[in-house]
Amino acid sequence: MNLLIVDDEVVTTEVLKEQIDRNKIPIRQNFVAYNAAMARECLKHQKIDIVLCDIEMPKESGLELLEWIRKRNKDLNPWSLIIISCCNHFVYAVCRYV
Repeated sequence: MNLLIVDDEVVTTEVLKEQIDRNKIPIRQNFVAYNAAMARECLKHQKIDIVLCDIEMPKESGLELLEWIRKRNKDLNPWSLIIISCCNHFVYAVCRYV
């Protein structure tokens, strides 16, 4: 499996890459994007199985990116799109299929 981590905070992406237990999750390659545009480019050129995506990023939110991914990949398993955030706005804390 290939993993894409999308977050505008470099430290967060590095910590997430380090914390993934490869014994429990068979990640072959980690990819990192620091904004939605970088993520789209990666998704166009790489086979990505799991996306960890921040909600609040400059220019385009993670929710907008995940909606773009979902429209482009109709057969994508919704559980492979995972939202991460330090945001305390509980309006985001709703389980929804983007």
